[in-house]
Amino acid sequence: MILIRGAGKMKRYFVLAMAVLIVVSTTACFNKGNAAQERIKPVKTVEVKEQESPAIISYSGIVGPSELKKLAFKSTGRAGKIHAKEGQYVKKGDMLMELESQDLQYALAASKGQLGAAQSAYEKALNGASPEELRNAELNVKKAQDAYDYVISNCKKVEALYNSGAIPKNELDKVKLEADIKESEYNQARELLNQVKNGARSEDKKALLNQLEQAKADYDYKAGLLKDAVMVSDIEGYVVDILYEKGELVPAGYPAVVIRNKGIVVNVGLAEKDYSRVIIGTEANVISGDRIIEGTVTNISQVPDAQTRTYDTEITIEDSLNLGAVAKVEIITGNESGIWIPLTSMLSDGTDYVYLAKGSIAEKREVVIEGITGNTAKVKGLKPGEQLVVEGMKRLRAGDGISVLK
Repeated sequence: MILIRGAGKMKRYFVLAMAVLIVVSTTACFNKGNAAQERIKPVKTVEVKEQESPAIISYSGIVGPSELKKLAFKSTGRAGKIHAKEGQYVKKGDMLMELESQDLQYALAASKGQLGAAQSAYEKALNGASPEELRNAELNVKKAQDAYDYVISNCKKVEALYNSGAIPKNELDKVKLEADIKESEYNQARELLNQVKNGARSEDKKALLNQLEQAKADYDYKAGLLKDAVMVSDIEGYVVDILYEKGELVPAGYPAVVIRNKGIVVNVGLAEKDYSRVIIGTEANVISGDRIIEGTVTNISQVPDAQTRTYDTEITIEDSLNLGAVAKVEIITGNESGIWIPLTSMLSDGTDYVYLAKGSIAEKREVVIEGITGNTAKVKGLKPGEQLVVEGMKRLRAGDGISVLK
């Protein structure tokens, strides 16, 4: 009886163990099927192709005006009326500032008088004497001749008296001296008459002409100073700064108003390795925030900056950006062939890599970036015709099963 009961108990244990084994096996098979299902991950792919894409070199640039002008007065004076204000848009010819001009007006009036006198003297030398001046000169000669004839006649009488011993020698000397003076006056009057008849000599005319030209130059200079006392804009643009207030002394030659034109440039420092790749007319994109503005290289310095050793380069744009702003600049130096892939398809764990679809298996492949243009990168390590995973790659591991979505 004891043996029978023990056998029955062992039988029950055997049946229970078999049941447990069946359940465990069934569960394991079920989980294995689910794991296989989980390793099949959906992805999207594109075919790797060799293609041409713009060759771009990237820099950071500073936005500035294409032309900045510092306007100054030619003469020192006190600031009078100020017609403009900072930030104001001005057209060519618009008044910006005036100097107090009273002293300049006085100086111009005096110069005008000197010019008139020099003009009259020169014209007189060219035209000769008037009839009235000729008559006066002839009368002066007649008077001088009468005086000289009288003295000569008197001198002969005094000389006869001296020879007879009637008068001392000093009396004779006085009469002879007077005769010499009258003779000189007579000759001078005759010379003046000849000058009046013949007109001024060529050297006198030349001297008078020089005086006239000097007087005219002085007048023109002072007229220019008076005109310059009103400062006007010589370009179309915006007032950047006004450096003096009304009543302040403005020194000659010192900037009083600063204006810029409407043109905008972005200044970059071009590295020596890129200098030979960029020429005047090269296209560029200026990126500021979410804006992409087309531009053109319009100036490249021929000499590098002494401190940075880069070449100052200007990119002109036809749009407006805030002066002083920093913008990204992409200079397009041509086209280059290669394998270009989306930047978003690349991953990195210290080394750049991508995933490829090899049938239904994901393959991890290291790549080397050779250049970046916009949202694409030129890479080495891929071959044309391979299938690049562009969606779903972040969930992948090497060797995972994949299904390519159409």
